[in-house]
Amino acid sequence: MSVGHREVYNIMKFIKFILLLITALGANFGCSVYGQSRLKIYQIDVNTGDAALIVSPTNKYVLIDAGDDRHNYGDTVLRFLRNLGITHLDHIIASHYHQDHIGGIPRVIYGLSGANTNDSILGWCYDRGDTYTTPAFINYKNAIGTKRRTIGLGETLNLGGGAFMFCVAKNGKIMNGDSVLPNTEENYRSLVWVIKYGRFRFYTGGDLVGYNVSGERDVETKVAPVIGKVDVIKVNHHGSRNSSNPTFLDSLRPKAAIISQGVHPVNNNHPHQEALDRLATRNIYIYQMNTNPTGGTIPTGHGRILNTTATIIVNRASYTINGDEYLLSGVLRDGACLSILSPPDTILEQSIITPKALIKNWGNETEAFRIRFRITPAYNRTQNIYDLAPNDTMTVIFDTAWYAIRGVYQVVCSTEVFGDTNQTNDKQTKSLVVAFYDSEITDILNPITNNAYFLSETITPTVIVKDNSEYAYPSSVKVYCFIRNDTAIYSDSMEILSFPGRSDTITFTPLILQGLSAGVYVCSVAVVRDVDLVSANNIRSFQFTVLNPSGISEKPNSVLNPNQRFKLTISKLFDVSGRLIQSQVFSTSADKTNTIEYWSKIIPQGIYFLHITKIPDDNQQPTKLMRKLIILSKK
Repeated sequence: MSVGHREVYNIMKFIKFILLLITALGANFGCSVYGQSRLKIYQIDVNTGDAALIVSPTNKYVLIDAGDDRHNYGDTVLRFLRNLGITHLDHIIASHYHQDHIGGIPRVIYGLSGANTNDSILGWCYDRGDTYTTPAFINYKNAIGTKRRTIGLGETLNLGGGAFMFCVAKNGKIMNGDSVLPNTEENYRSLVWVIKYGRFRFYTGGDLVGYNVSGERDVETKVAPVIGKVDVIKVNHHGSRNSSNPTFLDSLRPKAAIISQGVHPVNNNHPHQEALDRLATRNIYIYQMNTNPTGGTIPTGHGRILNTTATIIVNRASYTINGDEYLLSGVLRDGACLSILSPPDTILEQSIITPKALIKNWGNETEAFRIRFRITPAYNRTQNIYDLAPNDTMTVIFDTAWYAIRGVYQVVCSTEVFGDTNQTNDKQTKSLVVAFYDSEITDILNPITNNAYFLSETITPTVIVKDNSEYAYPSSVKVYCFIRNDTAIYSDSMEILSFPGRSDTITFTPLILQGLSAGVYVCSVAVVRDVDLVSANNIRSFQFTVLNPSGISEKPNSVLNPNQRFKLTISKLFDVSGRLIQSQVFSTSADKTNTIEYWSKIIPQGIYFLHITKIPDDNQQPTKLMRKLIILSKK
């Protein structure tokens, strides 16, 4: 199957596009990969138990509790770690010794190690010290072996990347020296931790309680002033009515609270309504991890049930809980788009554009921004940047290129960040013109294609040039004319200011034919501009003939038959452009000789067409002779 010129042109155009696209995208492969310095806290869904994983900005892993060994919640934690690709733990922390908190720790240790050892997969395991008499505690103690350490009050664990956690209370004793009276209960002995990363503070305290009831000790009230303001709390004791007392909540003033609870393996009807109401009254948004039909109900508009793991992701300026974003206290957040670096105001159709923008952080914290770039309506992309320090700028290069199509577009680049304090500088807008440039030789008025000229004549080459450009500015165009036979005999050029959509008539310097040789000549006309996206219509060439009149002898009467009798002959003479030059009617009744001599002495030499209509004597239908070329010579 043959392929036409148009198909070949389209194929080559497509190949050009692919090559340019590869080149443009390849330039992005060398771009810097921005770091993502974030703290992550996962409150793992282990139903009625408790388990949390801390992932520091430098990928240190700390596991606090591991759920109940009943219903195999240790396996749940193990699967969660494996899904994150975690093969070791830097620290394990036992908040206290109840089964729903430490029961799953042995399964995690043995599952990660693949054997009854913890040497290669565990740094240290911290707990409150002392002992406990339950089977769950004995299994826990055997699993951690020599890696067990008693945490000290006020002791700090450096998690790397600016994150650390410190122990505020244990065994009912507070790091400021205060304490509660000891008894045999286990909940009040829970370890209390504050995790800090930049401005962010997270509280977790196992099964700590806030009321002196049922043999419990109110540690919440004593520990609250030492902790101070935090952003998020893991609600004490699964949201029981004996936790989260008003003094505690008013001192910590969190924005959000996570309640780890469920119905398996034991349903304690958590969370209780009293605790939920105390949280909601203070506009603390509640993330309840599981539905419990026998538990309390979150007041309308004050929280939601996740039915999955609660995930906290902390940046320097904000944090998210399962997608809900919160701005950290004291943060001035202001992301600005300073300028659009690419594309420029005007580009050519078929260009491959890689959008670029200059972004600045006017805020007071190292930031992560989402940048949106739109070329309406053809292009809409977002790209995230990380770790942009205060007052620093960054050139954002988008990893998706755009193939420009002629038209006028609006280009918008904007920063998108929660809690931006100054939205007037978020966006830059500009107009983009994708121009199409094309000049075409539409007609050649002189010399006339395939015409014949005598050596005595003068030719003034004249052409029409049309500017087919769209969305383009007037620009300079050069038009060239060349005439040659075996050698070049003529060349001329003219420069004009071409306007899109307009046709211009270009008249070149006259060419005197006198002195040239008779023969066939080729005239070529070309239009040239700096950018022309269609080259097929830039050049036109044709032939014309130059004649020497001294060798021409044919006359008009040579085309008539003198032996044929007719009543009338109507003759019309036209030039090559179709213009009527002469018309004559001959009557044989007035002239018997049938010898006709006419026009040759009054008509200029040249090429003409003769139309003859003969009307016979016998009144037959007229006979029309076909058009015949007559060359006249003045003699």
